Amino acid sequence: MSSSIAGFVSQRISRTCLLRPISKAANISSLAVQYSEFGKAQNVLKLVSIDNEASLMNLSADEVLLKHLVAPINPSDLNMIQGVYGIKPSSFPAIGGQEGVAVVEKVGSSVSDLKEGDWVIPHAPGLATWTQRSKAKAAHLLRVSNDIPAPYAATVAVNPCSAYRMLEDFERLRPGDWLGENGANSMV
Repeated sequence: MSSSIAGFVSQRISRTCLLRPISKAANISSLAVQYSEFGKAQNVLKLVSIDNEASLMNLSADEVLLKHLVAPINPSDLNMIQGVYGIKPSSFPAIGGQEGVAVVEKVGSSVSDLKEGDWVIPHAPGLATWTQRSKAKAAHLLRVSNDIPAPYAATVAVNPCSAYRMLEDFERLRPGDWLGENGANSMV
């Protein structure tokens, strides 16, 4: 993965994510990393401002409003942008990112298992995490503890789970065994 892609996403999203809390008078425009066609990330990704106040503030009964805290870049994200991954966006323009951690800012009237201030991670594919704010169905999210570092929470659903399954299902380590890990951010 090119360091320019990582820099583009992480610098532009992270440095702008410190927004004031939502109030009825707040403007809910959001920055997002978006693409309108498949291709190399360097060529198709754009940082855009999305004025989606009306859409975000009008939650369905089963939805929550999210403020995204951390969203990593996974190789599968780049494959999705290229159009070669098993999951494709349902329409264009699309917002990148499949992993991340967000804080719940508002809950729909029938949401009982999440509350404002909860940290959540995606539990369903295609939730688009490379944005400052979004809304999602509560059933598509998992609550995580907010006492762990946000970068760990943001990646807990993919690589660490894969590593755990490989170690538990395919190999039994004994005292003195060695484990080699070659993923740059597999959090193992």
